[in-house]
Amino acid sequence: MCSTFPSFRLKRMNWPQPSEFAPLLLALAIVLATASFFLLRRLWGRLVGPVFVYEADRVARKGRVFLVRVLFAAAILIVLYAVFPTAEHLDDRVMNRFALDFSNAFSIAQAAVVLFLTPIYFAGAVSDEKEKRSFDFLLSTRLTSREIVFGKFASRVFPLLGMVLLPLPILAITQLWGGIDLPRLLAGSAATILSALSLGAFAMFCSTLARRTLPAIGTTYGIAIFVVAITLAVPPLDSFSNPISFQLSVNDKLDLLDEAESATPVVIQAVAEYAIVHVVTAGAFLLFSLLLLRRMAGRGLFSLIPRPTMAVTYQLGGGKTLVVRRPVRTHMPLPGMRTSPLLWKERHVGATVLGGTFHDVAWLTLGTAVVVLGVFAFYLDHFANEKIVAHWFVTILRGLLAVCAIYLMLGVGLNLAGSVSREREQQTLDSLLSMPISRLEILRAKWFGAFYRQRRALIVVGLALAFTLLGGRVHLDA
Repeated sequence: MCSTFPSFRLKRMNWPQPSEFAPLLLALAIVLATASFFLLRRLWGRLVGPVFVYEADRVARKGRVFLVRVLFAAAILIVLYAVFPTAEHLDDRVMNRFALDFSNAFSIAQAAVVLFLTPIYFAGAVSDEKEKRSFDFLLSTRLTSREIVFGKFASRVFPLLGMVLLPLPILAITQLWGGIDLPRLLAGSAATILSALSLGAFAMFCSTLARRTLPAIGTTYGIAIFVVAITLAVPPLDSFSNPISFQLSVNDKLDLLDEAESATPVVIQAVAEYAIVHVVTAGAFLLFSLLLLRRMAGRGLFSLIPRPTMAVTYQLGGGKTLVVRRPVRTHMPLPGMRTSPLLWKERHVGATVLGGTFHDVAWLTLGTAVVVLGVFAFYLDHFANEKIVAHWFVTILRGLLAVCAIYLMLGVGLNLAGSVSREREQQTLDSLLSMPISRLEILRAKWFGAFYRQRRALIVVGLALAFTLLGGRVHLDA
């Protein structure tokens, strides 16, 4: 006896691709992260300590944080309005391409702005306390080094996260035109956040070593630019050093994919590799800051360098000699006062032997290299008819010109930015204002003093610009 059962035909289901529900997964991840943050707030409170609450409230109340956010959002809106296509008939292909190009440019500009602001936010975390002479009181409390370091670091992370998340609603407007690749945008934002964490941890480390904020900021900028310049010379490493190179590398990888291939695995792998490098870097510098917080309480950036000494021999009675090692004078001998006292102070007071010698040797070497390259390029171009070799020499000159000009701008800018605030920190501003001189004379002396301290860089930049113009690679009328 056989029984007949009804047969069912299974239809093939068209399941969505991972890239189609990526926005839903992103929203779900944000909700879960927010919920876990509030549910585990006691654990976070024990990790960062009470310093986080105080510092977060103090940083958030600063007017310049709100001003920077408003200016950044306004700049993005203005750029979007300026570059919007103005043709009468715009098809979907043109709008899609415009949206994609604008989102890529937005990711690069966002990374540049966030990385520029990161040392300013983090480099004053500990050095501000030293300048206000409240650091010793902070160390005398029951707060541990972990609570101080992690609290100050975490309180400055959230303003930077706000800078990353603030322009996203503006970028969402371009979704109306299509063309935005969400994995590219998420990869760029993730790389920017990770780079800000590692650079912020390094700035925190410099702030722990420094006595004042401006040297900490300058050291952070200088070493970061040097590391990025070194990694740019090695193509496999440039995509791990900064988010801009990472974004360009991810764009190249995604452009090679076929339309049927999903971009999600490529983006996840690239972000994971980038995260390993920067999370380890951030953790290492935070650990160093924690270990050196109390040891470097009364020292500066150059305190790790042993102070040079010299042997002094004294002749004693009976043919005996006594050898005593005395520290070498570290400050430059001050010249005679031939100009106004205020201008003389801004030019010469505070210069050290170590810093002056280092600057003299470094800029003498760069100046010699610029002169040699410029003379060879001019000779090969006009007399030996070696255009290709001369082109490479002038290209190197252009690179040296860019590096020296950036250093000159940073040096003059940092000197001018701290010229008045330094007087206020040293409690000498009231005495300076009470002198029988005008405010214009004070500002003029500080202005010329800042340029005088960077006179070596000015000479090298002038030489590099002159030889570059002779080589014909820069045109003033362009």
